[in-house]
Amino acid sequence: MRAANRPPLAVLALSSLTLLFAAAARADDPAVTAVDTPSLARDGEVRASDGPAAIPSVAAADSDAPRQSGAALAEPPAGVAPRRAEPLPAPVDEDPPWDGPRVELGYTHYSLGDGFGGGAVHAVSFGGYLPTGQLRLGLIGDGGARDYALGGGDAVLRATLVAGWQGVGLVDYVMPYVVAVASCGVVVGQRFATTFADALLGLGVEVGFEVNPVRTLHFGASLAHVRADLDGLGYGLWVLRLFVGL
Repeated sequence: MRAANRPPLAVLALSSLTLLFAAAARADDPAVTAVDTPSLARDGEVRASDGPAAIPSVAAADSDAPRQSGAALAEPPAGVAPRRAEPLPAPVDEDPPWDGPRVELGYTHYSLGDGFGGGAVHAVSFGGYLPTGQLRLGLIGDGGARDYALGGGDAVLRATLVAGWQGVGLVDYVMPYVVAVASCGVVVGQRFATTFADALLGLGVEVGFEVNPVRTLHFGASLAHVRADLDGLGYGLWVLRLFVGL
């Protein structure tokens, strides 16, 4: 009777295989494994029972972290006084423009005919101008010798007042000008043992230019046409002047 109630060996083997397959299936299921795995994590840690969704990604952690602006990073630590940036010194012009009067030394040539083929005048000039912008205002003095064909030369002294326009800043390094000139002077000489001194007066127009390569150093040339009177004789003078100055 006992042998009749025992299950066959085939049934036992089939039951054992069924249990093994079921256990293997449960082991492969992550949800079942997460439920069955005891939680050993402490507070603040990710538990296996929470599943994969509970594990934050690195990108999410970076996005949730508080960000500091550049101004906040530049702030000094607490208790440290901020350091103020010192203002930069104002640029200093090492070579400021000269705003005073300008002076010049030059050579002047014109002719006071003596009626015998002579009368050329060669003179040294010295003058200056005031710093009056577009207005050219100055005084020039010259002294030299006049050639006399029949005897010794004459001495000539003149003072010339100039006033007019000058093109300051019109062209780089070059300044043209146009001025009116008024001159007065004296011619001193000797004729047949007789010494004379005749007044020389003139009025005219002068045009010229200056080249200013560095600071106040300049050189230039001018040509003037002057109606002059010498002892009652009238002259139409072409006065050439070359000069250099500061």
